[in-house]
Amino acid sequence: MHPTDISRLVELLDEDITAFDCAQLCRGADGMAYCCKTQNFVPVLYREEQTYWNERGAHWQEYPVTVKEEAALSVGQVFCSCALSTCQRDLRSLSCRTYPLEPYFGYSGEFLGLTFLATASEVDRETGRLRCPLSRQYRSIRQQFINKTTLFFDQLLALRPEEKEAYLQSSRRHRKRHRECGIQIIVLRPDDAVLEKINL
Repeated sequence: MHPTDISRLVELLDEDITAFDCAQLCRGADGMAYCCKTQNFVPVLYREEQTYWNERGAHWQEYPVTVKEEAALSVGQVFCSCALSTCQRDLRSLSCRTYPLEPYFGYSGEFLGLTFLATASEVDRETGRLRCPLSRQYRSIRQQFINKTTLFFDQLLALRPEEKEAYLQSSRRHRKRHRECGIQIIVLRPDDAVLEKINL
C-alpha cells in the first residue's frame, strides 16, 4: 500500500468508538486497557503501515510468533507490538482502531455489517471477565464509528481483495458457533446511505 492509501484509511478511522473512554470497562490495575496488552491482543500491521507509523514517531516493532501464527497472515502483514509506554491514540495501528470489529458477510457473500471478533466475546480464563465488554454493551458503539469503519473495510478490501476470503471464512465460523453453541451473532449495521456507497 502507498502512504497516501494508508493516510486515507487512517482518516476514516479517526472516530471514537464510544462517547466515553471504553478502557473504563476493561482497564486493569496497571491502568492499561485489556486490548493494549500484547499478552491479550497483538495487532497485525501491513509492513508499509509499520513504516508509515514509525516515520511519524511510533515504535511498532515486529513481534515474535509461531510459524503457524505467521502462516495465517496475508502477504505483507506482520504481528507488531508498540514500544511506547502509554497509548498515543493518533499513532494507533489500523487494527487497533477497528478492534473489536470485523466485516460480517451473509450466506451468499453479501455484506451485512460489522460483527465482533470471536475472541472479543470470550471470557478471559485468568481474569474471569469478558475480553472486550463492548461485545455485550454494543449499543454504546457510536453509529458514526460503525459507518466510518464500514467504509474503511470497503476501501481496504478494494486495495487488498485477496483478504476478503478470510472474512468470509470468519463469518462462516460465526454461524457454525451459533448453530452448535447458540452464540448470538451481533451485526452492527451502517446507515442505509453508507450501504449504498460500498462495493463489498
